[in-house]
Amino acid sequence: MPFPIEFKECPICHSEVTICRLACADEPSIPKDAYVSLEKVFTPFQQPTQMLAPVMKGILCHFDVCGKCGHRYCVRAEKVSLPVTVQQTSGNPIRFDPKSHRRL
Repeated sequence: MPFPIEFKECPICHSEVTICRLACADEPSIPKDAYVSLEKVFTPFQQPTQMLAPVMKGILCHFDVCGKCGHRYCVRAEKVSLPVTVQQTSGNPIRFDPKSHRRL
């Protein structure tokens, strides 16, 4: 199956209506051919610590919520290459102090 993979309907109720598409349908600032979704999750192919190039390749999954039954599901998956900038630290590792962490 070639990328991008699109799931055009809810796997539960088979509706094609999503919350984000409903909200953005009449928004003049969003181009009509733009792909919109509520949440985007990037999963890299390689470990960030083992990067050899300033580009990280991976899969970008778009998630949305069905406008009919409210089920959250993946509406699109695509392969992407994202530019990455590496910042050097001053040599002191960042440490987590468990005593300063508060529970909510």
